[in-house]
Parts: sequence; C-alpha cells; structure tokens
Amino acid sequence: MNKKYISLLGILLMVFAINISQAKAEYGFSGNVSAQVGNDGTTTVNVDGIANPATGGVMPIKGQIKLRKDENKKIREDFKDDRKELRDDIKEDRQEMKDASGSEKGLLKQDIEDKRGEIKDKKEEAKKEIRQNIEMNLVQRTENLTKIAERVKVRIAKVKARGIDMTIAADLEAKAEVSIAQAKELSLKVKASIDSGASKEEIKANIKAVKDALKQAHTYLEQSVKEIKSKVEAKTPKAEDSSRN
Repeated sequence: MNKKYISLLGILLMVFAINISQAKAEYGFSGNVSAQVGNDGTTTVNVDGIANPATGGVMPIKGQIKLRKDENKKIREDFKDDRKELRDDIKEDRQEMKDASGSEKGLLKQDIEDKRGEIKDKKEEAKKEIRQNIEMNLVQRTENLTKIAERVKVRIAKVKARGIDMTIAADLEAKAEVSIAQAKELSLKVKASIDSGASKEEIKANIKAVKDALKQAHTYLEQSVKEIKSKVEAKTPKAEDSSRN
C-alpha cells in the first residue's frame, strides 16, 4: 500500500476526528492546521493557534476544542452564580419593603428594577460570548477544510500526471470545494445574525446550515482520498507479482 496515501488519509482522519454533526455549540476553537505529505511518504502537520503554557509550544487542536468547551461552561456557570446573587438581593429588598416608609419603598423598588435589568444584561452578554465562540469554531473548521481540499487537489494533479485516471476523485474534490464555499457564505449569516441579536431560532438554523455544508465537504474529501488510494493501489504492482518477475 502506498505510504503517501496512507499518510494523506491519516491527515483527514486526524483533522475530522471531531464529528461535526454531533459537535456541541461550545466545542469552538481557534488556530490553523496545515499538513504536507513529503516525497518519502512522511506527513508533516503544522498547527498554530492557542499557546500551551505547559510545553511552551502550541496547544493541539483537541486541546483548543476542550479549552473552548471549558470556557463556555465557565461562562454559563458564572452567569448562574451572578443571577442567583442578584435574585437573593431582590428577595432581601422585597422583605425590607414590607416595613419601609413611602420614600424608602420607592428606592427599594428602583433597586429591584435595576437588578432585574442587570440580570437581563448579563444573560445577553453570556449568550453573545458563547455564540461568538460558535462562530469562531465554524470559521476555523472551514479554514481547515479549505487547506485539506487544496492538498487533495495537488495530490490529484500529481497522480494524474502519472497517467492514472483521476476523474472521479477530481469530481469529488470539486464538490467539496462547492460545499466549503457554501459554508463560508453561510458563516457570514451566522455572524450577521449574532451581531444583530437575531432570534435564537434564526441563529440555530444558520449554524446548522454551516455544519451541514462542512459535513458534506468532509464526506466528499474523504471519498476523494479513498478514490485516489484505490486507483493508485490498482495501478501499483503487488509485492508478490514483483517477486515473481
């Protein structure tokens, strides 16, 4: 089996280890990943993004994903804590109002309204931060797919130059590019809907549309790589045949 294509398939399996269709909203991450297959069949993977304090290097993609997940979890927990504290304060104000004079009641009532407004503001702020993480996640995955598609396209051209039919593989890669372009366009809708404070339903629908496009692109690229590998293996003499000659 040709080492180059084992390595290339390995890149895809590594990059897409996170199942897009099942990824939660909080699984966002930042940074870029690129991969290159050398002439000797070895694979070099380069990742840039969030620094890893433990090693002084760059945090692997899985670590970045977990970091974003933990970040969103903390945002939710902090909001719940803040909300509980403000609600407890409101309860105390209501208790004090029972024995307060007219002017004091007015001040306490205003304080209650202010705290309710603060709860609402904190909720909106938390939602926006989480949604921005989602947006970053989608943009990063689109960039990763774009880089993988570019490398698959280069590999197809090299194999074709050897006289091997790459019609099916090229068609699959082209379809992947279309899906990636759709994902990029749809990502702009996600950003616009988040920035404009659109409804939860609209934002969710836009996010799902991007994920579906990315999932489709992933499938096309995976099929293209398998097609390349299959055609190269069919054209390459097996070890047993070579020994007989």
